Amino acid sequence: MPALLSERYHIISVLGSGGFCDTFLAEDTQMPSARRCVIKQLKPVNESSLIQEQIQKRFRREAITLEDLGATSHQIPSLYAYFQKFGQFYLVQEWIDGQTLFEKVQQSGCLSETEVVSILISLLDVLEYVHDKGLIHRDIKPDNIILRSSDHKPVLIDFGAVRETMGTVVNSQGSISSSIIVGTAGFMPNEQAAGRPVFASDLYSLGLTAIYLLTGQLPQQMTTDLYTGESIWQRDGVSASLAAVLDKAIRNNIKERYPSARAMIYALQSIASSLAFGQVAKRTQPPAQTLPTTLRPAAENKRQNSIFIGSVFMIGALFGTSIIIGLLLTNFRQPTAYKKETSSGLITKPQRPDASFRLSPSGNPSSQMVHKQLMTGALPSSFHFIADSTFPNLQSAVKQTKTLQGAGYSQTDVFWIPDYPNLVDRHLFVVYVTTFSDRSSCLSFLRDYGKANPSAYCAFASKDPKAPTARVSFREIQ
Repeated sequence: MPALLSERYHIISVLGSGGFCDTFLAEDTQMPSARRCVIKQLKPVNESSLIQEQIQKRFRREAITLEDLGATSHQIPSLYAYFQKFGQFYLVQEWIDGQTLFEKVQQSGCLSETEVVSILISLLDVLEYVHDKGLIHRDIKPDNIILRSSDHKPVLIDFGAVRETMGTVVNSQGSISSSIIVGTAGFMPNEQAAGRPVFASDLYSLGLTAIYLLTGQLPQQMTTDLYTGESIWQRDGVSASLAAVLDKAIRNNIKERYPSARAMIYALQSIASSLAFGQVAKRTQPPAQTLPTTLRPAAENKRQNSIFIGSVFMIGALFGTSIIIGLLLTNFRQPTAYKKETSSGLITKPQRPDASFRLSPSGNPSSQMVHKQLMTGALPSSFHFIADSTFPNLQSAVKQTKTLQGAGYSQTDVFWIPDYPNLVDRHLFVVYVTTFSDRSSCLSFLRDYGKANPSAYCAFASKDPKAPTARVSFREIQ
């Protein structure tokens, strides 16, 4: 690389080097400010004249796309120039002054949930814009996101499509394709590794990036659930609600992920609101009141007298209440375990104390253990239900039910899919919001609940393996 590229760009340093792409930090000597810029030198895999012509066409097309993206989004670098010299291709882009997310974690440690949720929502807005143009980034990872120093906004760099053009080849039938799979091992999902990326592939990579920011775990450091193939990550200190969002984003099955960046934003917005509310509550909490030393003995005597008098009244009240309860129990039968509401079709379940959930050493529950801990015998043999989410392990499912209960859904609970053989044959725990005796009530509830969780669905669970699942998602009834 000459010190002055194209008689204009003065090379300062090497930022990165790969098999078919080198990246340099440079100064533009033809600008009054000698502004800094990033230059990408792209090297084609095949240098035949026929391939060169195809690469030139594709390179120009991708450069136009980058120019358009950078011109309309402040979180994508601007494209200053592109050119070709000596069989190699060059992009000149805006230099972003800041730290990559990988550098930030390495230097300062893991980020807080508030920081991570803010970064996620900001990047998802960018991805929604990119996806709306029919484009996929294909290489989202901590190294390709820079926190800009001037405003602390995350900037998405290094789109994969341009690099893919360098792998352009012509097969024996004359068809043009790429010999390069763009992406980073661990951060790209299976469909992308097979050369078939979709919009949800970017969400998968973003989910793994968020896990790294929260825990410092890279994908290669995670274990795999041998039943489901899903990634298992250490979520100590991560709230159940945020963990559930990330679990959904990194599902192996594309259909189980968020269908769009906007859907994932919706899921994160309630978490962002609760985190903001928690911070406000901490700031506005009044300081603890302390009594002057000279007044403490009098105050303690007064409190002791109040406790004594209150105790007398309490004992009397408890004695009277016990008599009344005894009379009621002798005249009325105990209620049944379930009651069907004629107006709504809702099946209400009795409240039960939290059980102690223990898994086997392998992490997979036995049938006997699941029945003992979930009390699945309390559910009817068939019912309609609103599914919120599914989990490969019981602890995560229980955490999600507590999150939903805290949000006001008192009927939420968990059941084990193998208990209802008409459902898919997978060893997963379903977190359901509530259950119904009829389908119309279930669909009616879904129309409202789906606005909070667009991935929710109504389905029918039955002990009869031939019974239809009748699964309907919120997106299908919109």
